[in-house]
Amino acid sequence: MEAMDLKHTAAQAAEVLRRGGTILYPTDTIWGLGCDARNAQAIEQLYQLKARPHNMSMLVIVESEARLCALVGELPSFVREAVRQALRPTTIIYPEVRGLASNLCAADGSLGIRLVTHPLCEAMVAALDAPIVSTSANLSGHPTGRTLEEIDPQICTGVDWVAPPVYDTAGATTGSRILKLVGEKFEVIRE
Repeated sequence: MEAMDLKHTAAQAAEVLRRGGTILYPTDTIWGLGCDARNAQAIEQLYQLKARPHNMSMLVIVESEARLCALVGELPSFVREAVRQALRPTTIIYPEVRGLASNLCAADGSLGIRLVTHPLCEAMVAALDAPIVSTSANLSGHPTGRTLEEIDPQICTGVDWVAPPVYDTAGATTGSRILKLVGEKFEVIRE
């Protein structure tokens, strides 16, 4: 995939997100549903599309450590090291975030954030200049398709934009590793 095509595709996605739309896209793990993480109405659309209970928060993706720090503040050195040295996609649940829609966070104010390494995801976040929601592309309680063809048609037709499958380079069958920041250590939620 050429850089020009990637930039153009990311710009298309960002335009849909700016208008309050929802997207279906490949990530550094599995296919995800997303929207602008600052847009409460778009987040509500994702909850409805997935038929997901509101007490199950979603996560967001960012493309840089600087954007992560803008959401959670200065990172303790052990967190910074974990982010930089993760050998596989890792989502960290932070106790509080700022600048995002209130209906995105868990009841206690916490939120999972992943620093992505997928070229399309990085380009989309940069083009939007804001974090993007990322939740598995499935109906709540149902399996997630490993490829675009395996994703429930209701999901595919329920979004405003679908990424070209050529960007599906991860080949993953499971979501990210999940760690929760608790004081000065991590609690493993999902290995």
